[in-house]
Amino acid sequence: PQTEAGYITDLIEKQALSHPLISFHYRVNGQDKLHTTGNENLRELIYRIYGRETAGAIIPVHAEDQESVMVLDGFMGRPEVSRSSRSFETFFINGRMLRSKELSAGLEEGYRTDLMQHRFPFAVLHLTMPPEQVDVNVHPSKMEVRFTDRRAVFRFLETSVHEALRPVEL
Repeated sequence: PQTEAGYITDLIEKQALSHPLISFHYRVNGQDKLHTTGNENLRELIYRIYGRETAGAIIPVHAEDQESVMVLDGFMGRPEVSRSSRSFETFFINGRMLRSKELSAGLEEGYRTDLMQHRFPFAVLHLTMPPEQVDVNVHPSKMEVRFTDRRAVFRFLETSVHEALRPVEL
């Protein structure tokens, strides 16, 4: 039961991060595990889910690519919040949570000179792009996608992350 509750908790947290306009109230065995306000404040959600230390060490990201009509919003962790696995890299495309080698590679390449080897950044990133540029029918779970122009997505993410980190005193 404890393991299953952990899986469900992870799913609820990801859904809350995916939809910051929706208020979530999640309880396990009568105890509140997560209660969000639905006020669209992603920083507050990160605080409620990952804690004060992580929320205090995040950097906002906003970037737009007029040519390919992509918009990136969210938060990335400062290098000291890095992890030993990719489990804290959270991506959403058009509101859908997913995993993507291109997005992970672009994020990590954006940090190329700021992270130690074998460390991975903390990130909660929302990418909005035209639906016809994303194929969600790659895997039965719909957790993996294929991009029409994967190199453009990689470059956009890598450049956006690098530009967001550049003015920050690390």
